[in-house]
Amino acid sequence: MFSNIQPIVIDGFVLHSLIREGLDVNKRHPLGWTALQAAAINGRSGTVKILLDAGADPNLGDEFSNVYRTAMERGMRAAEVVTVREEEFSDRLDYMATFRNFTALHYAVLADDMDTVSVLLQAGANPLLQNDHTKQAISYSNRENRRLVNLLESHMKTVSLALECISIYKKRGSEGMCAQLGYENFHYSLKRSRGNLRH
Repeated sequence: MFSNIQPIVIDGFVLHSLIREGLDVNKRHPLGWTALQAAAINGRSGTVKILLDAGADPNLGDEFSNVYRTAMERGMRAAEVVTVREEEFSDRLDYMATFRNFTALHYAVLADDMDTVSVLLQAGANPLLQNDHTKQAISYSNRENRRLVNLLESHMKTVSLALECISIYKKRGSEGMCAQLGYENFHYSLKRSRGNLRH
């Protein structure tokens, strides 16, 4: 059951125990988000790391759209959806806004949480992915937080170059050449999220 893994209310020990018992770390909440996304919006970088180490996919997009559409899709009252979203995800978000295809990175940037952004990027979160508004995570950054913006821009450039490298060498049948050129960290994450590259 998803409520057993709400990162807002559990500690690392309990989460490790649940993972050892076979918890699916990519399982979605009935309203569409993952535990990783919930941890990211709430600045729980330690929980984010535990989930990533257990195989959580940092590039999954949230299936929650907005309160009214979700209520209609799930046969719920809008007030119920608001309550669940605020209690089990975050009470800091505009309930009128649309969040479909926000990744954990989108949420960490929106929360202006440098630690969580760093953990996600190191684990292969793709900063080029776009949500349903065709916005990348950097679009939600606090531009005054130059460290965070610079980190995102650096990773965006590296991922763009890695994608270009893979595209060029794939045509030549030597995709592994990109790893030799210094893109080995992104080679794995791009292969992992190949079907999820919305850029």
